[in-house]
Amino acid sequence: TPSAAAIFVSDDASVAHAKEALGNAAAYVTQSINAAQFKGKKAETLTLLNPSGNPSHILVIGIGAAKSATTLTFEEAGASALATALAAKVAHLEIIAATPRSVKLDAATAAAYAASGAKLRAYTFDKYRTKIKPENKPKLKTVSVRTSAADKAKIKFAPLAAIAESVAFTRDIVSEPANVIYPETLAAQAKTLEKLGVKVEILGEAAMKKLGMGSLLGVGQGSVRES
Repeated sequence: TPSAAAIFVSDDASVAHAKEALGNAAAYVTQSINAAQFKGKKAETLTLLNPSGNPSHILVIGIGAAKSATTLTFEEAGASALATALAAKVAHLEIIAATPRSVKLDAATAAAYAASGAKLRAYTFDKYRTKIKPENKPKLKTVSVRTSAADKAKIKFAPLAAIAESVAFTRDIVSEPANVIYPETLAAQAKTLEKLGVKVEILGEAAMKKLGMGSLLGVGQGSVRES
């Protein structure tokens, strides 16, 4: 089964920080980076076939200058690793969250944000795409993150995962057609958040008129459904 390991490389193009994780493939990755003139710039990626075959692919993800790397840098890098794995059509992805020496973030934070980026990028809305050919369907089944600070990374990732799930919830609603999501059904979706402790108040047209919400009500007049 095709699989991939993703490593983060800064603009010094060194893989020294990931040498242990890469094992015997470290020298090959270094040679390939040099041959491809990979500069480690942000959003720059390099997909390599692993001669040893396990994993089948090695994905090199650029993060730019290590000294200025932030949580957003690693979130974007995690997303880039996920997208590159999808393009490579592998079934399993392991993100090696080892960081270059000059990175100021701790290992747990870098790993948590890389996982967050991957989770956000993994979102799809194909509910109504019933004619996707098998060869065009995403092949990726599992994603894992390797870090030297796994326990701390899990704690830091928990709220980020909740945010990613909230983003997916919102994207689902936005992506639905108007005959599925309209004021009444949107209100019903909002009510489902009450189980999470969110206070939800739903206003009818009479209440909105009292509050002076004329602009919203004016737009709503263009629909057969009540605001």
